[in-house]
Amino acid sequence: MPRWRETDLSSVEIVRTGSAPITQSLIDEIKRAFPQAKLAIGYGTTESGPIAFGARAGLTKPDLAIGWPLPGVEVRLVGPDGH
Repeated sequence: MPRWRETDLSSVEIVRTGSAPITQSLIDEIKRAFPQAKLAIGYGTTESGPIAFGARAGLTKPDLAIGWPLPGVEVRLVGPDGH
C-alpha cells in the first residue's frame, strides 16, 4: 500500500495538475485521496497559462474541464478554417 494512504491529507485545499492530459480514473483517485481539496487542471492552456480559466461561483465544473474564462478574459472558438 502506498505510504500516502496512511497519511492524514484532510488539510490539503487544492491539487493542481498539468503538463499532461488527465483521465477520469485519475480524477477519481485524486478525489478519494484529497476529499476536501479542489482540483485545478492546467493542461491545455499553454498559450494563455492557467490564469485564463478557473472556477466560477455557483457553477459546478465538469471533472475533465479546465474551468470557465475568468473575468477580463474573452474566448472565441474557431474551426480549422479559422471561422
